[in-house]
Amino acid sequence: NNVNTRRLLESLKSKLTSRLYRKIENSDPKKAMRKINDLDQRINSNYAFIGPQLIVNFDESIKSALDSAISKQHMVRFKYYQKDCVVCPLGIMYGTNNVYLIAYEYKDGQIKKLPRHYILSNISELIQTHDWFARDDNFSIEEYADSMFGIYNDGQVYDIEWKIKSPTIIRVARNYRFHPTQEFQDNADGTLTITMRTGGLRAISIFLAQWG
Repeated sequence: NNVNTRRLLESLKSKLTSRLYRKIENSDPKKAMRKINDLDQRINSNYAFIGPQLIVNFDESIKSALDSAISKQHMVRFKYYQKDCVVCPLGIMYGTNNVYLIAYEYKDGQIKKLPRHYILSNISELIQTHDWFARDDNFSIEEYADSMFGIYNDGQVYDIEWKIKSPTIIRVARNYRFHPTQEFQDNADGTLTITMRTGGLRAISIFLAQWG
């Protein structure tokens, strides 16, 4: 995820430069400033990002409050697209373009045990309540993520089979982890079959369209 990579690199840059700055801060001020500017330029020139990227901005305090609520099994209330929501938070999921809260909706005094996705950047005015909820012991955020291809969840799981004929695309495909359940099978006619068991036909269709 390019956004997460950028944050990681900025954090790494900060740690590296803080150590290097301390080594030169007692030298001549003018020379030190030239060294610092040169150091910044060198570090910034060592990485680049290419292609369309969705700018993902979310309040880190909201993420921190959600982490706390998830561990304590406390309900949270917030505004989502200006709509008041009360949910039982189950976990955080990082998609290609967004970060999502996965939660059960609490409505009319009942917990709707169907996981819903909430984009973190669209959540505001979040409050952690002291209302405890019983988390389903059978629910796992990792297994839930593995049940989908991408972020779209259509509530069904399918046996997916792709057959690739182009030798060039076969070489490229072998370097991809499409899904945790994927298996590769070399066929006698030189083609490659990729099988997996997953949901999210919409996401699969969008992904395959990019491959031509």
